[in-house]
Amino acid sequence: MNNLQLPEQGGFNVMQSIEMEGASVAEAVDNALKQLGLRRDQAEVVILQQPSQGFMGLGKKPARVRVGEKRWAHGAEEAATAPRPAAPEVKPAPRNSRASKAAVQEKPAPAQAKPASFDTAKAAAMAQDVTREVLNLMGFQDAALQNAWEQEQERILVSIDHPEVGRLIGKEGRTLEALQFLLSIAVKKRLGFEAALSVDAGDYWKKRETELLAEVDAAIEEVKRTGRAHRFQPMDPIVRRLIHKHVASHPEVGSASEGEGQWRKVVIKPKRS
Repeated sequence: MNNLQLPEQGGFNVMQSIEMEGASVAEAVDNALKQLGLRRDQAEVVILQQPSQGFMGLGKKPARVRVGEKRWAHGAEEAATAPRPAAPEVKPAPRNSRASKAAVQEKPAPAQAKPASFDTAKAAAMAQDVTREVLNLMGFQDAALQNAWEQEQERILVSIDHPEVGRLIGKEGRTLEALQFLLSIAVKKRLGFEAALSVDAGDYWKKRETELLAEVDAAIEEVKRTGRAHRFQPMDPIVRRLIHKHVASHPEVGSASEGEGQWRKVVIKPKRS
C-alpha cells in the first residue's frame, strides 16, 4: 500500500501512514505495526471500517485501519510525558441528599417494550408505506410492493418487484442489506418499538434463507445421529434469529447462541431427557 503524508494533528505529525485490512481491528493494526516496524505507543490509529459478517455470509467486510508513525512537535513530547496534577477529590453525596435523588431521576427511561399483541396487518402495511417512501427517493417510483406478516418467524415481510431489481440487490446483496437496515430503523421509529422486518427483492433473501435452512436441517440430523453439538460460523443477529425460530419447536434438539460481538454464533445441541 502507498505511504501517505498527513498534516499535523494535535501535538504530533503523522508520517508514513498506511492502510491495512484484517479479520478484526486488532489484527489489521498489528499487521500495519509490523510493516511499519513500530510499537503501538509510537503509532496513531484511525479505524476506517469495522468488520462485518454480512447477512448469511453475504456482504462480509474486513476491518480496515490507517496507521501512521507519530512525530511529536516541539515541546509536545515533554508535555505528554510530564506528570499530571492530581485530580481534585470528589466526595460522594450523602445517601439522602438532593444530589443523589437527582442522579436517580436522571437515569434514562427504558425503551418501550414490544406489546404482547399488536395489529400485525397495520404494522405490515405501515412498513410497506415506509418502503415506498424510501424507494421513491431512490428513483424506484414504479416498484411493485407486497406486505405480509409471517407468523412462524414473527416478522413483517415486504417484497419488492421491479424491472431493474438487480440494482436494488447490489453486489452480493449489499444494497438490499443496507436498505433493510435503514427501513428497520424507520419502521421501529414509526411503531415505537422494535419489530423484526425482512425486505426482499426478486426473492433474493428467500432463496438464501431456503439454502440456509437446508443446512440447519442437515445439522439437526447430524446432532440427532451423533449426539454432539453442531456450531455454525459467526453470523449476524437476523440470521441467528431465523435459525432459533426454525429449531424452536423441534422435539429432540434445541439452539443457543454463544460468543460475543462479531464472533457470536448459533449452536444446535440435543435436548436433555
